[in-house]
Amino acid sequence: MPPKKTETKTEGAAAPKAKAAPVHPSYQDMITDAIIQLKDRNGSSRQSLKKYVKSNNTINASDNMFDSLFNKALKSGVDKGIFEQPKGPSGGTKLAKKTAAPKEKKVAAPKKAAAPKEKKE
Repeated sequence: MPPKKTETKTEGAAAPKAKAAPVHPSYQDMITDAIIQLKDRNGSSRQSLKKYVKSNNTINASDNMFDSLFNKALKSGVDKGIFEQPKGPSGGTKLAKKTAAPKEKKVAAPKKAAAPKEKKE
């Protein structure tokens, strides 16, 4: 029995659908906005950040997917230095303080040694 011919679908093949651009900004931007708006002195809790982000943005992801993406964005933001968690991952989240680039100190020109004074005789 001869091998079966396989048909290739070159004609009428559906092109892969391009993902639609999300309606909301990136998760890190949403978290940053939430921290700024909540103004908690010791850092905002994860639950309050999630609640703020969900209420102020249109998110098409399911609850489990949202939690996963939110946690991933928060963790990568801490790794990049955008966010700070002073009490560890279970504590509040703050924006990291931006450190100004250290200014270069001007090096003083070396002073010339004073010529020794001659004694008068």
